[in-house]
Amino acid sequence: MATSKPNKKISLTRNSYDSMIQRCQNPKATNYSRCGGRGIIVSPRWNTFRNFLADMGERPEGHQLGRINKNGNFEPGNCAWMNSKQVSTNKKISPPRDDITGRTFGEWFVVSKSDEKDWGGGFKYLCRCSCGVEAFIRAPNLRYGGSSKCAVCRVSKLKSSLGSAMSAAVRAQEVLGKQFNNWTVKSIGPNRTPKGSILYLCECSCGVIQELDCNKLKSGRTKSCINCYIKSDRGSICLDCGCKNHKDIDLEASLCELLGFCGRCDGYTHQLVYL
Repeated sequence: MATSKPNKKISLTRNSYDSMIQRCQNPKATNYSRCGGRGIIVSPRWNTFRNFLADMGERPEGHQLGRINKNGNFEPGNCAWMNSKQVSTNKKISPPRDDITGRTFGEWFVVSKSDEKDWGGGFKYLCRCSCGVEAFIRAPNLRYGGSSKCAVCRVSKLKSSLGSAMSAAVRAQEVLGKQFNNWTVKSIGPNRTPKGSILYLCECSCGVIQELDCNKLKSGRTKSCINCYIKSDRGSICLDCGCKNHKDIDLEASLCELLGFCGRCDGYTHQLVYL
């Protein structure tokens, strides 16, 4: 009497079924940590192979049992016969996403997690700006600085910056054409002070052009160029030799005026006093 050969497809299907049971119910199985260890279970309907075969059909050659939702259970509607490439892709487990509820990112305070997901599958969060505006924002935008404040605050800051710049420009224009002692402000210079203040191109009464800080002009710390200062009409007297009116001796006058000592006395050690 001839014996019937076992159905090869049924045998392959049974192997897949047994592997599924082991991965979900046997802690000693190789892949238990990827299935049963993560809380994934087998549908009670599939506790018998007959029901599994009725729902899934015979396993096609070159295919394996895979889950459509890799985080879902082994159950009707979530399983399909997949080729090796599909199964390999489906086995990749996304790392757990930290819940950032209650944290602060810039001006945003994370109020709660929403059910809405972004294009990458992550959750969006309901956030409240320091000004009170609320919006749903993706977690990566919060974590990596893509969004630090609401649009209202961004526009307000931009207006404030523009206002400050315009105020500085208006103040700069008000100084142009004015005269401070021998200096006349001609235009705004191309350079700035180390602190960022505007330098003005100023013309002395003798025609010398120099860049000056407006604060020095207004406070009187500079009244003219060095040449005009040396040739000024200011009188002076030396307490030791009694010489006066150093303006008639250019070189010695410059020494007296700039250094504060009399150029006619030996060693320039005598003190000069202005009248």
